[in-house]
Amino acid sequence: IYKLDESIAISAKCEEVREKVSGGIALSEKCTITNEDKLGTPIGSGEIPSNQDNIKVELKSDEFITSTEGEGTSVYYYVILEYPNENDSQNEDMGHNFDGEVTIEASDIKPDVDIVAAYVKDEETGDYEERKEGIPTEGYTINEELSYCSNEALPSWDFNHNGLLIENLNEIGTQCYLYFDRIKPSKDVLTLTLKREQCTDFPNFNITDLLEHKSSDSKSCLYKAEDDFGDTYYFRGKVKDNWVQFGKTSTDQDIYWRIIRINGDGSIRLIYAGISEDATNLTTDDGYTGNTNNSQISASAWAVAEDRDAHNDNKYVGYEWKDNKIHGYGTDSTQSNTLKELNKWFKENLSDDLNNEFANGRGHISTEAIFCNDRSGNDNNTNWSENMNDSGGTGTAMTLYGAYLRLTKKQNPVFKCSTDNNKIADSFTYKKASTGTKSLEYPIGLITADEVVFAGGLWKSNNTSFYLYTGSSYWTMSPKSFNGVNYAFMFNVDNRGNLEPENTFYDSVSNWLGLRPVINLKSNIQFTGSGTIDDPYTVS
Repeated sequence: IYKLDESIAISAKCEEVREKVSGGIALSEKCTITNEDKLGTPIGSGEIPSNQDNIKVELKSDEFITSTEGEGTSVYYYVILEYPNENDSQNEDMGHNFDGEVTIEASDIKPDVDIVAAYVKDEETGDYEERKEGIPTEGYTINEELSYCSNEALPSWDFNHNGLLIENLNEIGTQCYLYFDRIKPSKDVLTLTLKREQCTDFPNFNITDLLEHKSSDSKSCLYKAEDDFGDTYYFRGKVKDNWVQFGKTSTDQDIYWRIIRINGDGSIRLIYAGISEDATNLTTDDGYTGNTNNSQISASAWAVAEDRDAHNDNKYVGYEWKDNKIHGYGTDSTQSNTLKELNKWFKENLSDDLNNEFANGRGHISTEAIFCNDRSGNDNNTNWSENMNDSGGTGTAMTLYGAYLRLTKKQNPVFKCSTDNNKIADSFTYKKASTGTKSLEYPIGLITADEVVFAGGLWKSNNTSFYLYTGSSYWTMSPKSFNGVNYAFMFNVDNRGNLEPENTFYDSVSNWLGLRPVINLKSNIQFTGSGTIDDPYTVS
């Protein structure tokens, strides 16, 4: 019995053979099989005793067809019946029939994997040493060139679940020899490539510090703070070496991004910066010039595109909102028009990378990232109290939201998303994430006002030199305030690089401003390039 993944033409051609023997002529029949060489090696065999009738011979049992072979895969079995001994008389078998069947049923027996040995690379010597504790579970990835298994099984690494993936596992007793290399955290990759170190002086978020980044290039270092996952390292000021080329548009144009920061879990946070021929025209020594709309995918009302009057309720500051709840979200909630536009763009341009992740574990986009829509805040009678007790935030209650309280008086930005009791509700995450709302169709969002300040922007102070300035106004994800009458406001970066727009009501949720998508690359990606616009980082 043979097993193939393709259909081939098999037939037997038999010819009469006459041989002179003592006393006469011996007649026999000799058969040949067409395409026999394409059958390969038998997966099983058996022998039919010549002296018994009606006997059942099992050629192969527990032949597994598993889900690893993929939906829609066709498997072909060929059974060849032969007389192995040409010298024995088979006259008494003339006129007899052979019957056979192949049955398919669910099996309680599972194909198993025996990890014969696991080897881990010594970073100092470069040698692989056997690991007695079994396969590592964190900080390593499999070396697919060195690793191998018996029974034609293929070992690889599932980056989505950080674990071993065995493809073509269809036999009992499969043995594997696995070799593992250490994953370099994104911080290590970037700091080595950029020759950057952690900045020893934490920046003061004031005008003096801001002016320093106007007049000179950013220091050759990464600043450090804390986010929801741990230590985060971020870029600040007039940065020229945080360019990334990742992905292509639906029209096959390269997509350019700027690195905002390395998240606490090692993933890399990017903000959209344009497409191939346009991105290179965005930057000069003095800032950004040219068609600045190239740095955004489109313009959109924050709340409801078809209703320019949709601004008279606190709920409209939500990335999603539900009924009149302060922190509403969920599958039956209403999506902001911003979210709808970002979902549409992601589906058209980046969804293949996400789907590849679930197909074979090799996608690049992180599905654990948090997109913060911090709706914690107080009413306007709390005298700027830092105790976010959500006394506002519903209906037409006058409300000052968290980012407004942090950034307009004390310039005290944070990367952590809201207070503990609101962390889930305002920490928007992809539907298959392990934390947050788990309500987003795609892992995409916008930059926060806090991230803008960390990068070098300020409230009521222009900055046309830091790397987030584009010359156009674009939305952030951070709610600002509700005026207690009929207008809800969101923070945006205006055309002067300022978090406070020059025109009154320009930051109303019904206004149309630019959208610059934010995504996150996984912590295990490897970069090539130097990060400049002429030699951007690319995923290798």
